[in-house]
Amino acid sequence: MATLEPPQILACDVCAQVVKYPGQLMPFLAALDRLPSVLALGYGDSELNLRFSIVVLIRVSVPAW
Repeated sequence: MATLEPPQILACDVCAQVVKYPGQLMPFLAALDRLPSVLALGYGDSELNLRFSIVVLIRVSVPAW
């Protein structure tokens, strides 16, 4: 009967290389958050639009390190 080997651990930290500068990622995520905000506004849900707008403002205000 064959035995399963444990998974190998990555030698390098992949996440640190992909997202090296989180401040540069935040404006992109803020732009993606504008779509649900616009849709909420289109359906007349102003409370949800306000919540998404607050999230966008927080993400834009993160300094680009």
